[in-house]
Amino acid sequence: MAENTKKWEETGRRYRTYIKLEKRLSENTVESYMRDLRQFAHFILRQYDVTPRKVERTMIERYMGWLFERGREKTSQARCLCGIRSFFNFLLISDQIEASPAEFVDTPKFGRHLPDVLTTAEIDRIIATVDTRTTKGIRDSAMLEVLYSCGLRVSELTSLRLSDLFFGEGYIRVIGKGDKQRLVPISTVARDKIQRYLEERRSARSGEEVVFLNNRGGQLTRDGLHDPEAGRPTRRHRQTHQPAYVPALVRHAPARRGRQYPAGTGDARTRKHPHHRNLYAPRQRPPAPYARRAPRDIGEPGPRGRRNVPRMKSP
Repeated sequence: MAENTKKWEETGRRYRTYIKLEKRLSENTVESYMRDLRQFAHFILRQYDVTPRKVERTMIERYMGWLFERGREKTSQARCLCGIRSFFNFLLISDQIEASPAEFVDTPKFGRHLPDVLTTAEIDRIIATVDTRTTKGIRDSAMLEVLYSCGLRVSELTSLRLSDLFFGEGYIRVIGKGDKQRLVPISTVARDKIQRYLEERRSARSGEEVVFLNNRGGQLTRDGLHDPEAGRPTRRHRQTHQPAYVPALVRHAPARRGRQYPAGTGDARTRKHPHHRNLYAPRQRPPAPYARRAPRDIGEPGPRGRRNVPRMKSP
């Protein structure tokens, strides 16, 4: 078993290099894939004690059944299977196996639903509870406003740089998953709060390029964002993970309620982005190009005074 464990570890290191350098996945995605791979390798070694080349389809299906018995959500099962397929595709590309055993494993079926979000009143209450008399409170208020108005992910918010702010044009540049860049409109309220926070930062003489900093003047991390002290995740946060989903609820609120809006148009709570539609609004059928009407009788005058008289063919 020790020899097979070394082979799994060696193959895992090469796979990590592959998805990080060649596939160019983000650091968070790499860590998620490697965590699922370690769990899968531990199951295979404990149940079958084989190398990655000897894994069969039935073993993967048994592992998926084990995840189901442990009460894992279908979305988590699908993510684990996606990582397993990526791993065996890597072995297939590197000519270590002839066929992927995970190719024909069925993906768990789950219905698509809209994410849960916070209401506008709840977001207003959250922002109102922030004490803006301190630099930390000004920063937290600006982060909440940017999360709500721009719909950013947590990693996108913490990696936002000063060179990504284009307040004159009313946009900010966001680097998302896969290092993909996009321009996002920013509201006047969020812009003013960021400028106020930057003025407080200048008084502290911080030379960091990142917009939002922690209490020690360094870049704010994902874990630090959930920490009330903005430094280290507390024991309560690590055990319950309750605040972990709050940024996602704030992020999805604009799209869920049709609340995104173009720059310079005022408050997010009263404006709507022209390219975003309300998901709850009833769909309306487009008008027909030509409205149908009943045929007129012969001799009956039409809308322009013409009578419906059949033309006689000339001899």
